[in-house]
Amino acid sequence: MNNKKTVQMYINSFRSEFSQYLKNNIGLITSVYFAKTGGAIIEIELSVGGKNKDKYKGTSQNLGNALKNVKQSTFGGNLNGFSFVGTNIILEPSKIILIKSDSPNEWSSTSAKNDIDKIIFNGGM
Repeated sequence: MNNKKTVQMYINSFRSEFSQYLKNNIGLITSVYFAKTGGAIIEIELSVGGKNKDKYKGTSQNLGNALKNVKQSTFGGNLNGFSFVGTNIILEPSKIILIKSDSPNEWSSTSAKNDIDKIIFNGGM
């Protein structure tokens, strides 16, 4: 997944849907890590003051290599052999990490709503 326009549309849908669960002065700062094969990773941090910002952090060979660039405590060791399908949600104490495959269905506004439902109602499961 290396289509910035598609990813930005997903982020905009996610932000719009997620805002109903946030106080008015909370924004979302996203960092996107593209992978040449497999999809992309979106790291989402809450921003007090209502500021929204999107950062594009470059492209890795695959999702395992992209994950090496994301500070997280769920996966460790050699990440090269990791394979991800669909949307994988990691809830960290101060952020949400979405690991999304390159399937077009994973990048729709419907998928953004479904991802938020999983986060809010199922604790990311």
